[in-house]
Amino acid sequence: MIKTSFLKNCMKPMKMFLTYFLIFLAAILFYSCNPDYLENSYYLTEEEKEYIPFKGDEKVNFITSDSDQIVFSATPPVVEIIETPSGVNTKKYYEYETLEINLVSNHIIITYFLSANDKRYHYKPFFNVSWVNDIDGTPGVKGGDRVPFDTSDFHSRVVLLDSVSVLDKVYYEVFKGNLEAFMINDSVYEPPVYPTSYYYKLHYGIIRFDFSDSTSWNLENIVQN
Repeated sequence: MIKTSFLKNCMKPMKMFLTYFLIFLAAILFYSCNPDYLENSYYLTEEEKEYIPFKGDEKVNFITSDSDQIVFSATPPVVEIIETPSGVNTKKYYEYETLEINLVSNHIIITYFLSANDKRYHYKPFFNVSWVNDIDGTPGVKGGDRVPFDTSDFHSRVVLLDSVSVLDKVYYEVFKGNLEAFMINDSVYEPPVYPTSYYYKLHYGIIRFDFSDSTSWNLENIVQN
């Protein structure tokens, strides 16, 4: 009787282990056989895409404070659909659309970037303007900021100006934001001269840059090719 009772007591942990193991194995098989599930999609509307005023191949001309002309060429737009997991240990995912266009001139790249990812959180699309400068092998300098769709934007760090005069032309409802040097190896690299602020106008893009040496670049025109 004692031997039988001993065997029963020994079998209980074994049965529990086998039960949990089978449940674990079933969960793994179910998870591996369960296909990925698209939870939601977030796209940019045509109206939102207008915050990047270029279609590609335009010439964007700036006039400096010294009356020099700086010509940028717009690259073709890059549209991507990004897939992102909806959480940890899940096959659910969502997708969102991004749009990017670069203005290129020698060693300077001005990037316009637009993302629908923030729509997942019921915010307006993320819109960013950044500046990258790499001359003679020196460390690149990158700065940027969000440009809001209006001043109620949750992430807004810009101000809305009633009007700005650029080369004797008046632009109304202009956003002004700051550009900052970025971090390299935990230290801030600042070149001798770099843009500190920008002025953005819908349908025109950046209409003016202010620089660290108190000079400025002003938009002359945009030429369609």
